[in-house]
Amino acid sequence: MRSLLLNFRRALLSAAALVALASIANAATNNYGNIVGPNIMYLNVVEQTNQFPGPAPATLFGAPQLAGDNLDFNPLGFSGSAQNGDFLVQDGLLSIDQIMTNSPLGNISKLTINEGGGWIVVGGPNAATATATLVTGPVLVAQLNGVNGPVNVSVNPTYTFSHTQTGAVAFTQGSNSLSFASNGGVGNGSWGITATYDIAAAITAAGLPAGTRVTKLGTLALDNQLVRDTDPNSFSYIDKKFFSISVVTAIPEPSTILLGLMGGVGLVLGGRRMRRAKVA
Repeated sequence: MRSLLLNFRRALLSAAALVALASIANAATNNYGNIVGPNIMYLNVVEQTNQFPGPAPATLFGAPQLAGDNLDFNPLGFSGSAQNGDFLVQDGLLSIDQIMTNSPLGNISKLTINEGGGWIVVGGPNAATATATLVTGPVLVAQLNGVNGPVNVSVNPTYTFSHTQTGAVAFTQGSNSLSFASNGGVGNGSWGITATYDIAAAITAAGLPAGTRVTKLGTLALDNQLVRDTDPNSFSYIDKKFFSISVVTAIPEPSTILLGLMGGVGLVLGGRRMRRAKVA
């Protein structure tokens, strides 16, 4: 009977079941509004927190702070432990409606999500696991060269992983997750996941003309999970120590903008002179 219960619980902790678990727990929503950097605007930044067993903490990611054009979060609430046959699931949803340049002459070339933290697993002699997962979907290019319109360019993320470990621990890397498991030993270390959207490469692959500028992106939505699962006489801990969203953008120097404006004025004046000459 005990093995049946353990197998059932592990089935609940599968990736598909995490969403169902999160919906059962009490959820907290934080709307951080619009955040405007020197060259980039993040419109309608919203966090939703879930935890099972509940109750959900008020925040997992924490309120974002600007670091230049980047968003830095302070995820103090994204931590916790389980022991002696218990488990703990924390699920943070983060969405940004639009990411756009402050200038119609700007260009967004890359978007990066970077996170990481620490972990501990103690099997005694039974199993203990700690897992971090980052699920983020494609981002649509919403505006080219400062002009709204259908673009039909979707950019998928590329994931990279890093970790350190000491002790008798089994490490597993999934398509968007890292997991550490101990069966009788003690282990600890660090973990990191990065999701990169290469906007410039996607524009080139779409066959758009050289010099095409991306000035607005559509919705960025991600699901971030930390899971601790234990058998009797075991312990699991994992936390998130940092989380950031960064954008690589190029904004023309003021002199370049001035030259562009002067060129536009010259074209207008030249057109007027030609019309007057025809009338004469």
